[in-house]
Amino acid sequence: MNIVAFLTYVIVTSITPGPSNILMMNEARKFGFIGSWRFNGGILAGFGLLGIISGVFTTSLYHWLPVLGPYFKWAGAAYMLYLVWLMIGNKSSEKDSRDVQSSFLSGVMLQLINVKSILFFLTVMSAFILPYMTVKEDVERGKLKIVSHSEQFDPIYSHMLIKKKKWLSPAVKAFSELVIKSISVSENESDLIH
Repeated sequence: MNIVAFLTYVIVTSITPGPSNILMMNEARKFGFIGSWRFNGGILAGFGLLGIISGVFTTSLYHWLPVLGPYFKWAGAAYMLYLVWLMIGNKSSEKDSRDVQSSFLSGVMLQLINVKSILFFLTVMSAFILPYMTVKEDVERGKLKIVSHSEQFDPIYSHMLIKKKKWLSPAVKAFSELVIKSISVSENESDLIH
């Protein structure tokens, strides 16, 4: 498992605001640090429960994830728009909104339908944990064998087409120059090997 990629994904995903972060801040704003503990505890418990459910789900349905991924993205976008609609559409007075405090169970339920958290666990399980665990178990059981070799393999090439008269963004130009440079360097190295 690539630990740098794993930690980068976890940190970036954790610090970007999602529905839970926004609602936790709103709850703390309304009821204070102590008053929001039940709801925040429910969010935390729901996150742990979601992790367990996602782990079981991902492990049992590992081959269905590429099919379900795009639907989760659209569901997440729709959910975020729904939350925005609720926040904008809430025209009640400050006094009315202070009367209702969110409960532990509402925090758990919110987290269980939080698409950002669902995608987080599905991505962590499918991209980092399961591939590592599956290969490790297969090697330990003898189904796979690690074979050492000392042969040199010819480089694998890919094709890149760029329309010369079309405007290219600076990023695409830089990428194409990098690819062309790496291909010319690898061709020179292969000439030296043969």
